[in-house]
Amino acid sequence: MRILLIFPNSPITSEPCCSIYNPVKLPPYELLLSAANLRNKFDVKVLDAKAENYSINQTEELIRSHKPDMAVIWTTQLYHLKDIKILETAKKYKAITVLVMNEAILLKQILERFKYIDIAVNEGDKPAVLKEVAEAVTSKKGFSKARGIIYRKGNRIIDNGMIGISDFSKLPMAAYDMAPMEKYYKGYIGIFSSRGCPFKCTFCFLGNTRWSGRSAEQVVDELELLNKKYGYKHMGFIDQLFTYSRQRVLDICSGIKKRNLKIRWICDSRVEFVDNELLKAMHDAGCRRIFYGVEHVSDEILKNVNKNQNKEKILKTIELTKKAGIKPAMSFIIGFPGESRKTINELMQFIIKAKPWQYAVVFPVPFPGTRLYQQAKENKWIVIEEKPENFYVEKAMTPVMVVPPWTAKSLLRARKKLILIPRLHPVILMNTLRDVYSRGGLAKLVGIAGSAYRIAAE
Repeated sequence: MRILLIFPNSPITSEPCCSIYNPVKLPPYELLLSAANLRNKFDVKVLDAKAENYSINQTEELIRSHKPDMAVIWTTQLYHLKDIKILETAKKYKAITVLVMNEAILLKQILERFKYIDIAVNEGDKPAVLKEVAEAVTSKKGFSKARGIIYRKGNRIIDNGMIGISDFSKLPMAAYDMAPMEKYYKGYIGIFSSRGCPFKCTFCFLGNTRWSGRSAEQVVDELELLNKKYGYKHMGFIDQLFTYSRQRVLDICSGIKKRNLKIRWICDSRVEFVDNELLKAMHDAGCRRIFYGVEHVSDEILKNVNKNQNKEKILKTIELTKKAGIKPAMSFIIGFPGESRKTINELMQFIIKAKPWQYAVVFPVPFPGTRLYQQAKENKWIVIEEKPENFYVEKAMTPVMVVPPWTAKSLLRARKKLILIPRLHPVILMNTLRDVYSRGGLAKLVGIAGSAYRIAAE
């Protein structure tokens, strides 16, 4: 069976973590991981239209000439209305059409609207799901036992539920040899070393899942390949919770040093999953930035969203991170239940005091399926029409839900102040510019500058 895995020529990130604008060409990691998991049993081809700079007509011509039995496209809520037209072309040539989206929400609605899409993949272990789908196509027994999908059966749309996170260490390394590696940006590459996050924050659509990680040896093997064969010196672990297993991280750091890999890398963590010894080992092995999902510093708000941390712990971790020589980056979310002028000011003072290497301020997005969504529905806080194209990470730049007495206008004013006033401090400004450049070069810097201009002009 011929399978065609397609990444569209859209200005979206190639990283499977969120749907944000990013014109930089990066290897589509999750797609390549899926290709590696499929190719031992099927005839698999990777088509990265973004890397090749193919037009929609060129992409359609390649589909026509390849005539796949199954066509899979990766996209996001942000651009899916444009990108899924590729599947319409694939359907013309009798392919089973499969949609993979980073925020796998309201998928039933998408299948109801677009009859040429046969299957949509739920959140979870996408490489494992796609293999089950491919095996179901080959057996011709239907998709009733294929986990982790929503599929079309006659006039019905059937949800088979979630597959969850399987043993990540059993997946092969991403199929870099199947991608046009010479055409990607060489300043950065993102990889997974683990999947899942067992915590239950009310707003997160990726949480409450089993954590599963590759062994330290597997991780270091991949780093060595990317460094020595493909020339990457700056890498990012895009795991939800890279430091969940402390000993594994220590072993990864030890392996990097033993193999003399001259690399710099970044990762994500929660503030309670690092300590002084671990941070020192990470720095010595090349870690230069840790992104902490802080979300807020008000203890009341953190409790409201089931974020099991407190302001004292956040401050201590930021200080330890800086002391170890690692740059802390943070995300903040304003507009949760309990937000007030006082808590906004508390957050402002924290940012100025912490002087983060990089930070973002966004609004909560009540993703369908989360506890926050249930709260927002019950209290009529949602201010957008409930369509898939209205629920995506970048939508967090405008209010999606509004908790009285706040209004959309007053929330936008509060965000504007939190974004601009701390960055008047020269240290924070320079930190931000350097960080943006390191993650996407001049193109990313220009995009961020444009965003800042729009914010200031509002």
